[in-house]
Amino acid sequence: MFQRSETMLRKNKKSRAPRSRRSRRAQMEAIGITIIVVLVLIGVLFGIQFVIKQKPVSVGSEFKRSQVAANFLSTLADTTTPECNGLSFSQLVQYCVKVTQAPCGINACDKAKQVATDVLTLTLDAWNMQYNLTVGKGDLKIVNIAKTNPSGITGCPDAKETKTYSISVYPSGIVTMQLDLC
Repeated sequence: MFQRSETMLRKNKKSRAPRSRRSRRAQMEAIGITIIVVLVLIGVLFGIQFVIKQKPVSVGSEFKRSQVAANFLSTLADTTTPECNGLSFSQLVQYCVKVTQAPCGINACDKAKQVATDVLTLTLDAWNMQYNLTVGKGDLKIVNIAKTNPSGITGCPDAKETKTYSISVYPSGIVTMQLDLC
């Protein structure tokens, strides 16, 4: 019996040695996987941190400014003047470029500037928006109006939304209306 137990001990020792090597390998693999998981988590946390710190892009406000600028120019071009036979702003600009005098006997350039000022006062000024409106052809500036911001700076020193609208004046060419919204 003694020999049997000695033989059994030898078998147990032989069988234990490979198991301890296997368990060590398994432990090393587990530690390696744990290290990889920790590194991936740290990377994800840094990624989330950078995403959170970024300033949000306000697509809605940019779209709104773009639409306001385009709609304002279209509306201004079609605005009529009852005191001058119902001429539209576009027609006043055409008379200003061609002959200066409107059919109602007033200076078309002055009337166009007055109409633009009135419409700006009732809309963009009332909405407290900063702007720069220019209407002209080359060196001829019919309207050049800018709202000064609270710090006294005229026009748009920073980001702006620019829209243009063209008025055809035959045979003189094209008069461009440009509105910059700050």
